[in-house]
Amino acid sequence: MCLAIPGKITKIDDDTAYVDFGGGTGRQVDVSLVDAKVGQYVIVHAGFAIEILDEDAAKETLKVWNEILSLG
Repeated sequence: MCLAIPGKITKIDDDTAYVDFGGGTGRQVDVSLVDAKVGQYVIVHAGFAIEILDEDAAKETLKVWNEILSLG
């Protein structure tokens, strides 16, 4: 199963962005597939930002992920 996780871009350097996934988790992500800007939320799959999300959609998705993780 493949998962795509939303995160907020906090820094961009060329085609690499630092994405904050919350809870102190952040990663470098390739943003060459999207026209993303600092402060935007993106869906990340396999190290690539594949879609830009609006803030409300990103926060709702993160809320659902947190609910799922709290069940385990």
